Amino acid sequence: MPSRNGSVCVRLRSLSKLEDKERCVWKVEDHYVIHTDADNGRRDADIRRDTDARRSSTYTGDHVFGPESTNEQVYREAVEALVHDAVEGKNVTIMVYGQTGSGKTHTMGTPEAPGIIQRGLMDIFELIAEKEDRDFLLRFSFLEIYNENVTDLLSPEKVPKPLLIKEDRVVGPVVLGLSEEIVTCPEDVLRLLRQGEARRHVAASKMNERSNRSHTVSRMVLESRPAGCEVSTSTPVIVSNLVLVDLAGSESVAKTGAEGERLKESSCINKSLLALGEVVFKLSEGALAAGAHIPYRDSKLTRILKPSLGGNCKTMIICTVNPAARHTEESHRTLRFACRAKRVVNTVVVQEVMSETAAARWQAKALKELQRRRAEGMCVRLVDF
Repeated sequence: MPSRNGSVCVRLRSLSKLEDKERCVWKVEDHYVIHTDADNGRRDADIRRDTDARRSSTYTGDHVFGPESTNEQVYREAVEALVHDAVEGKNVTIMVYGQTGSGKTHTMGTPEAPGIIQRGLMDIFELIAEKEDRDFLLRFSFLEIYNENVTDLLSPEKVPKPLLIKEDRVVGPVVLGLSEEIVTCPEDVLRLLRQGEARRHVAASKMNERSNRSHTVSRMVLESRPAGCEVSTSTPVIVSNLVLVDLAGSESVAKTGAEGERLKESSCINKSLLALGEVVFKLSEGALAAGAHIPYRDSKLTRILKPSLGGNCKTMIICTVNPAARHTEESHRTLRFACRAKRVVNTVVVQEVMSETAAARWQAKALKELQRRRAEGMCVRLVDF
């Protein structure tokens, strides 16, 4: 039976140094995010007693975090279990959604403040090390969607060419020509992330000194098989995906002062987020079960995320909120999106495959590891593979 295998996390950040003169009109109370300036300035206690007003000024999520929360707390309480699921063979997607400057990049993680990405990577390799009964092969890819063009952030080309998306009947959307790197430790993935982030489109705006002008999707494919098993086309391989989506923030052109190229970027960002919102709305209304049309093809973002939205995947959407009064309407939109996303139904199963392609990848892994050990002067026993 299909079930709601998606979940929603809401994170309210504190006012920044640039906003210290702003009025803070949102707060977290228990599992609720409450707009404290609602209904013509009535006192919070009065609003909470009024059911209709509460519906319009109060939102909830599966996890709700206030300004005092840390990245570690968000990861441990909302995300850690999903990383475990990925290692166990279930598809997992984690995406951050919210207005520009609301704390998405901070939540995903930076070198100064490790977040979901860094903590998740460390946990993956620690969990794999504990599973002595299975061997793992990990592959990593990293793409960018900028002005509705999909490019490979790990491409060796100085100026990567736009890539096409093809629909495969078995695996769903496939980005043709997207490179994948075999990774064996957290440092491998962090190196690739730094390499890709350095090529990502960013720019300053009135709301953010370093505003992401594109969406990025990083994916780790986890394949595992019984330990010590001979590699062949009859060897069952469990395959799962851990997908991390760092969405560009929704923008008000009047507030960001976008013009020229920045205006074009803002238009593309808002259009793709609108398409995402429409897909989530359709799914929340039961369109998938009813066999109704779902507009995945309205943007490159929703085409690529199709397996994560209503498919075989556990999906966590982390909605970040700016508490300042002048961003109230944008915050309401983010929280309404969160409420709709909570109603999306996914069906999650462990995928097991047997194919020549899977066997070939395991042989390639063995060869790469053999070459690495020889280069480092390590003693190699073929039984290791």
